[in-house]
Amino acid sequence: PPTIPIGYELPRLNGG
Repeated sequence: PPTIPIGYELPRLNGG
C-alpha cells in the first residue's frame, strides 16, 4: 500500500 511519510511530505502537519 502507499506510504504517507509524515514529517517529510507534510512537515507543516507534523508541527514543523
